[in-house]
Amino acid sequence: MTALNKARNAYLGLVKEGKAGIEKCIGAFGDTSTMGDLVTEEVIINSISSELRDVSFVTEERGIIGDIKNTRYRVLIDPIDGSTNMKRGIRFFSSGIALFEGINYSDIVAAGVIDIPNGQIYFANRTNIHIDNDVSSPSDVNRLEKAIVSLDFRPLKKEKEFIEPFLKLCQKIRYVRNFGSSLLDICQIVTGKIDAFVCLTPELRLFDLVPALFILERVGGCWVIDKPGFILTEPMIKERYAVIAASNNQLLEEIINFTSINWNNKSD
Repeated sequence: MTALNKARNAYLGLVKEGKAGIEKCIGAFGDTSTMGDLVTEEVIINSISSELRDVSFVTEERGIIGDIKNTRYRVLIDPIDGSTNMKRGIRFFSSGIALFEGINYSDIVAAGVIDIPNGQIYFANRTNIHIDNDVSSPSDVNRLEKAIVSLDFRPLKKEKEFIEPFLKLCQKIRYVRNFGSSLLDICQIVTGKIDAFVCLTPELRLFDLVPALFILERVGGCWVIDKPGFILTEPMIKERYAVIAASNNQLLEEIINFTSINWNNKSD
């Protein structure tokens, strides 16, 4: 949590200087890196490095730092999730980290997400859960006709096989939303503000999903992805995933039934 707070403070300092949204370079995975991305990432790396030894990093801007095969700890970092929102002044973006003792999802020790504009932290480890100023939990809404669902609309740019199930799903959902930061979207399920998050085509990387999915699972939510699992290896960190995250299994199953995708890694 310390690293996330330091990252937020560094970002706010850049905002005061008018530098946060300045585009600086192309990051490790082909996206444009802003000053906000680079500085928050550096602050997180330095903060964690000062507290942990024998640690390597997998970051969205710089890629792999250190020997992820042999260190005791590995840290996955998304310094700014929702960069477009950030650059355009839309107050919905976040930073996320996940701490691993191995290379598999099951090796996660802890994960955290911070809502950068308001400072709220969502944190979980294997034994505890901490959500700033919020005692809410995932909702018990188990039918789409009553649900608030955040949808990634990129399937509409794909082939017909993706468009038709997407439109049918939209017609069934009571309230459709799209916020623009998948980590923070999923954290809205954690606190019961929305009921599900759906991306039906492979658009999202580990950075955009893993910290929030771990927290969601720890509070009793559930999820599926379209690949066998999350693995911190050089080929897999380049992969993009489709995902369904939901407050409960009944709602998850109803959403799955609208698709023909072979979903994997169901979290229950």
